[in-house]
Amino acid sequence: MTSSYYQRRECRICNSDNLRLVLPLVPTPSGDKYLTESQRSIPQEPVPLDLYQCAVCGLVQLPYVIHPDALYGDYIYETSISLGLTKHFRGYAEEVAGNLRLDRGDLVVDIGSNDGTLLGHFRDLGLQVLGVEPSPASAKAQHLGIDTKVGYFGEVLSRDIRNAVGPAMAITANNVFANIDNLDDVLKSFLPETIFHEHLSYFSLGSLMVLFERHGMQVFDATRVATKGGSLRGFVQLTEAGRPVSNRVAQLLAIEHALGTSNPGVFSAFSATLAATKHRLSILLEELRGSGKSIVGYGASVGVTTLLYQFDIAGFLDYLVDDNTAKHFRFSPGSQLPVLPSDVLYERKPDYALILAWAYADPIIARHRHFLDGGGHFVIPLPDLTVI
Repeated sequence: MTSSYYQRRECRICNSDNLRLVLPLVPTPSGDKYLTESQRSIPQEPVPLDLYQCAVCGLVQLPYVIHPDALYGDYIYETSISLGLTKHFRGYAEEVAGNLRLDRGDLVVDIGSNDGTLLGHFRDLGLQVLGVEPSPASAKAQHLGIDTKVGYFGEVLSRDIRNAVGPAMAITANNVFANIDNLDDVLKSFLPETIFHEHLSYFSLGSLMVLFERHGMQVFDATRVATKGGSLRGFVQLTEAGRPVSNRVAQLLAIEHALGTSNPGVFSAFSATLAATKHRLSILLEELRGSGKSIVGYGASVGVTTLLYQFDIAGFLDYLVDDNTAKHFRFSPGSQLPVLPSDVLYERKPDYALILAWAYADPIIARHRHFLDGGGHFVIPLPDLTVI
């Protein structure tokens, strides 16, 4: 069988071959490949998840790269179903348009535009919009009237876009830049004004600044935002554009220095924390199972796959529940746990629901107060193991 992934030997930012293993993790199949009933017999190859750090520029990265077509050919994630993102992107579009003083009719290009949620907000502001998206979500965007190029952004597609509609005044890449292996090809393609938001790569602001400087660009503002469990948003310009650099850039760099993000010891401590959490969670689940309690998992995302494998807990769970209808009646990657609508919490009445989508624990619990009122319990594994 032809492998679905390849391993790169050089740093994704500075091309150094001085990469050091900082966080070994359990290999998993492609995390978002939730199978239909007819696909269950298809083998799913475990892919290494070990993280390495470049000793030169500090970028933390996954050198094992699944071929993009294998990831995005039947990708079923849609932005509009992710809790809080629609509201977040409305404010983001207003911030970008205001900060860059965009005028009505200016072109905004979104890389990895998915179902067009963000671009819809830019369009509402009177801006011309164009998406670039390889996955089937592009069809939904087109249906909503968001012009979308189906493919991967790079020099060739960038040239086609410029020839067809002219230069972009802003380019956004939200929750996608970290998924790109060939960053050089993307940055060579950027047109005058660029913005993007913060996983083949796990960026610090310092490592991103090294990357942009290699391409004649400058980070002139940056901030941390709460989406996706915590993200980094950078505003980037061509160096000669001349916008003043915000004090927030130096402040974030100081925070990174204080945290020691370039120190491998930080990851050793994180690895020890993961091991301790796994131990405590395994003891709890074993005790619950031993006393005859039923346990299900709440969440069916790419991150859930990582947790199931890293903590080795799929065997404790009867099934998964999720609010995304696209995942319903599919089966989780590798472990093949069935995914059911969250309403089954009231029909089947499991004793415990382990919130694997732990970053969304608060809205999940708020939505399912009746599950608690009926005698059910929620378990939140991270950041601290909690039983409610």
